[in-house]
Amino acid sequence: MFFIKLFDVVTLVLWMGMVMFEFSYGSDVLCDFDSVPKLMEITNSTSCSSFKKNYLVPFDPHYGSSYWESKAIKDLQHRLFFKIQKKQIVRIGVLGGSVSLSWPNSTTPMASILQSLFDYPNIEVYNGAMGGTGAIVNAGCLSTILSDLVLDVIILEFAINEFVEKSLQLLVDHLKQRFNDNITIIMLTVTSRLMKTENPVGLAKGISMNKAIAKQYGLILIDWSSVVDKGYGITYKPDQIWNDKDRQHPMKIGNDWIQYCVAASMKAIYDHHRDPSTTEAIMLQPPINVVKKQDTLCLSSFMCDVFGVHMHRFEQYAHTGKCWKMAVKDKFKTCTKLAFENNVGSECKQDSDNMLSVTVQVDEPCSLYFTVVGDGAGKPMLTCSLGVFIDDKFIWNVTGDGQYLSQSPYVLLPHALDIGMYNLSLIGKGTMMSPPCSLGSIICV
Repeated sequence: MFFIKLFDVVTLVLWMGMVMFEFSYGSDVLCDFDSVPKLMEITNSTSCSSFKKNYLVPFDPHYGSSYWESKAIKDLQHRLFFKIQKKQIVRIGVLGGSVSLSWPNSTTPMASILQSLFDYPNIEVYNGAMGGTGAIVNAGCLSTILSDLVLDVIILEFAINEFVEKSLQLLVDHLKQRFNDNITIIMLTVTSRLMKTENPVGLAKGISMNKAIAKQYGLILIDWSSVVDKGYGITYKPDQIWNDKDRQHPMKIGNDWIQYCVAASMKAIYDHHRDPSTTEAIMLQPPINVVKKQDTLCLSSFMCDVFGVHMHRFEQYAHTGKCWKMAVKDKFKTCTKLAFENNVGSECKQDSDNMLSVTVQVDEPCSLYFTVVGDGAGKPMLTCSLGVFIDDKFIWNVTGDGQYLSQSPYVLLPHALDIGMYNLSLIGKGTMMSPPCSLGSIICV
C-alpha cells in the first residue's frame, strides 16, 4: 500500500511538473518564436516566463508601480481593446534611424510578433525609419514619411541619433497636432555598445532626454537599454547582441530582442487590467481625423555630400522629395553647380563652390534648419560651411558639423520665414580640415 501511494505521489508530482512546464513555456506564444530560445540562452534564462519577467517586463522601472495607472497606459489598452473588439485594423507606425530601419529584416517582423501575441491577424506595422536621421527631420517631413496614414500607435526610436531635446519636442508636438492628440506615442530607448564604452556621458544624456520627454508629455517609455544592461557583460557577451564591425547596430538577434521587448510590453499593457466601466465609452470613441498638412519644406529623400554624390537612398522610405544633383557645368562659369532636380537654372554665386537652389512656398511661419551627417563615433568630425541667399541676396553664413551617424540640426537662418514664396540658394563646402560635408536634409519647421 505504501509503495502504491508513493507511486501515486511521484506520478502526481511528475504530472504537475509537466503541466507547469507546459504552462510556463509551451502555452506562452512568445516561446513559439525561433529566436526566443537563443535569447534565453544568451540571458541564462531557464524558462520563457523567467525571460519575460526579468528581461521584458516591467519594461520601465523609472516610473515605479504608478506607471500602470498612467493615462498613457490606459489609453493604449482602451485603444487596442476598441480596435480588436470592433475587428478593425490596428495600425502601428515606426519613426527612427538605422536601428528601427533594420527591423523588417529581423528573424520575425514586428507585425507577425504582434499578430501572434495578440492572436489577432489585423495588425499592421508601417516602418518610416530612415538611417542616420534624428527627430527634427521627421518633425519637418511627417507628410512625406506618413502620407495619409491614420495610425493608432507610433514608436519613436532614434538610438544615438538624437540628443537635442527641442528636436524631440517638435516631433511629439507635430504628431499630436497631426492626429488631434488621439494617438499613443511610445518612446523607445536604444543605445549602442560603442556609446557605452566611448561616450558614456553622451549616452546618459540621451537616455535622460528620452525620460524627460516621456514625463513631460505623459508618454509610454520602453527603456530597452536598461533591459539589456541587466546582463551586459555578465549573462551574455556583448558581441552576441551588437555587431562588432561598428559596435553601433544590433545584429539580427539584437533586433529580435528589441522587437520582442516592444511587442511583449504592448501585450502586457493590454492584459494588465481592463476597466469594464470604460467599455461603452471606448466603443463609442470617434475615429481619428488626420490633419492633412503638406510639409513646408522637406528635402529628405536623399542624403548627399556637397559634390552631389548619393550617400544613401531614402526615396524607398519616403513618398516624395528630391536630391541635390550635379547640373551641367556652365561654360561661362568656373564653378560646378548643384541644384534641386526641378530647378537647374539658378545662377552660380561663387567660384569653386557648390550650390543648391529651390523655390520655397511657406504656408505658415517656420524656422529653416539644415542637417549635417557624420560617419559615426571615432570618425573625423565633418564640418560644413553654408552661404544662404534669398532671392539672390546674401542673408547669412552659417557653419555646422556632425560626427555621429545622425542628422545634427542647425538653424539655417537667424529668423523665421514668414508666409510667402522664396527663391532659396545655398552655397556649401567642407572646410579644409575635414572630409566633404554631408548635408542630409533641409527642413522648415
